[in-house]
Amino acid sequence: MLKKGMCFLLIVGMLIGCQSSSQEEVNNHEETTTVSYQLHVDQTYIKNEQNEIVQLKGLSTHGLSWYPQYVNKETFENLKKDFQINTIRLAMYTQEDNGYCIGDENNREKLKKLIDQGVQYTEELGMYVIIDWHILSDGNPLSYKEEAKAFFNEMSQKYNQKDHVLYEICNEPNNTSWQDIENYAKEVIPIIRKNDQDALIIVGTPTWSQDVDSIKPLDDDNTLYALHFYADTHRDQLREKLKTALKNHIPIFVSEFGMCDARGNGDINSEETRTWLELLDENHISYIAWNISHKDETSAIFQSDCTKTKDFLESDYSDSGNWLRQYFSGQKQINQEKTTDSTQVLVNTKRTNQWMENQNHMEQWEVSLKNNNEVKDYWTIKVTFDHSFEVSQYWNFDYQIDNQTLIIKPKDYNQHIGENETLKDLGMILKSDQELKVIKTSFE
Repeated sequence: MLKKGMCFLLIVGMLIGCQSSSQEEVNNHEETTTVSYQLHVDQTYIKNEQNEIVQLKGLSTHGLSWYPQYVNKETFENLKKDFQINTIRLAMYTQEDNGYCIGDENNREKLKKLIDQGVQYTEELGMYVIIDWHILSDGNPLSYKEEAKAFFNEMSQKYNQKDHVLYEICNEPNNTSWQDIENYAKEVIPIIRKNDQDALIIVGTPTWSQDVDSIKPLDDDNTLYALHFYADTHRDQLREKLKTALKNHIPIFVSEFGMCDARGNGDINSEETRTWLELLDENHISYIAWNISHKDETSAIFQSDCTKTKDFLESDYSDSGNWLRQYFSGQKQINQEKTTDSTQVLVNTKRTNQWMENQNHMEQWEVSLKNNNEVKDYWTIKVTFDHSFEVSQYWNFDYQIDNQTLIIKPKDYNQHIGENETLKDLGMILKSDQELKVIKTSFE
């Protein structure tokens, strides 16, 4: 697979493995996340020029129009070091706010410039990059087929010598059929292949890239098929679809996943996330986590009040960001600057409502706790906000206030929490002079 000339090879560690055609030998082959730019698909695996299995692991940007500040070399470099990842996904929405297909020419040029920067920075850092045509509310990829054809023609001409570039041609098709997706792919893929014969291409699947068990592979040797999951929504049923696809020899790429629910928000489910990722690792399937932003949602890897784009501290990462950082990097422990130990106890805070009352800002909050540690007969949760507040109402706990910290203590009926037990239904209404943000949580 040396059709592009000499391959730029970055060796960042020892590569272990051997060429094999049998399933037993492949299962005994330790894959590498080392960057070896020229890749190809072999059965259900991604392999490099030495025929070693390569597993891409990385993070996806949020919409490029919404969070362009994170497309910079220092951000990518920090994330590569902290998470020990090898891939960045550039999510370019097609229809949502300032999407590529609904904005004007100036907007399209801004988005293409961000992609160009992303391609450049990942190359300089020895990483892969996925250019993601991020359809969502448009649903059927045929809706903007002509725009997609023009876009991928331009991209594949521009980057046909960039072996680290992958193309994701339709993010999450929905309310449409595999036949429509197939028809779309049969027009877009040949355009890419005319310019770039061997780049990896990822094709979305029906039902927001979930129905991988009911598709028929396309006639293209270097195409993979997207499966997306959000761990608190998608569980055994979707994992069975993945297993069926693998039995049918369909190469899968998890180009987006989250620890929370399918909205990208809600409770973090670390147990289901671990089950998913261990299954993917077992089958050498590449995966990309959503998302690089400080959006006030649990799938964002940064705290909502973090405005940094470099020199990240552990306290700058969200609970999901820190959990993912630990899993991706293979750390056994994280020395938390933020006092919540996400390897043992996960404290989740969520604002569920807000309104104005007598010129006061009123907010309803829920607090939940997942205990992955030993049994506790008594516990205390501390939630620190960015400014002062009063407690207007509360339920299922007692409390004290220490400056800007709410100290939550249990009632008699919920002071015992077992191993792997979840504590919910802690709620309160807070009064303040402006919107509150949680800056730190801890569990004792």
